Amino acid sequence: AVTYKKRIIIFGGEKYNMHSQQRYAINDIRVFDPETVTWQNVTGASEFIVPRRSHACCLVGKNMIIHGGIDTANNTKSDLWTFNVEHMKWNGVISEVRELPLSHHTISGAYTSSMETMEIFTQIEVQGTRPIRGSSIFKEGVFIFGGKDPNGKARGELYVISTEVKKKYAIDRIE
Repeated sequence: AVTYKKRIIIFGGEKYNMHSQQRYAINDIRVFDPETVTWQNVTGASEFIVPRRSHACCLVGKNMIIHGGIDTANNTKSDLWTFNVEHMKWNGVISEVRELPLSHHTISGAYTSSMETMEIFTQIEVQGTRPIRGSSIFKEGVFIFGGKDPNGKARGELYVISTEVKKKYAIDRIE
């Protein structure tokens, strides 16, 4: 879930079908307005993205960034998507981050104020993982931490999807 203009925007999750007694992932987008105490279902907004649960998301500018998670067939996803929360429309998949199939993890955007009004991300090209050494991290980007890999093993690495170079983006492992 992310917050934008006093609203809480929730993507995906899991439902339980009492009739079939099975759980399944969903790709719904729901918006909660605490001022009016009302829920809104964003119709037609989720046809592009595979339903998932245990994913991570954060807000960067006007974009909800969604990474990873587990689909209904229990496959761990590694894709990275953006959803424009201002216009309630998918920008689409940014990248398939093959190096990072994760679930139960966290992501957070760390940017200068110039990113606050950013409308959309463009397609990114992941250049592979490179370790970053040192006690100080001076990078902007979307940070990804922890979670579980496809085998259920707990992970403790910190990665950053860097957007410092125009049209060339990298994902770095921070050690």
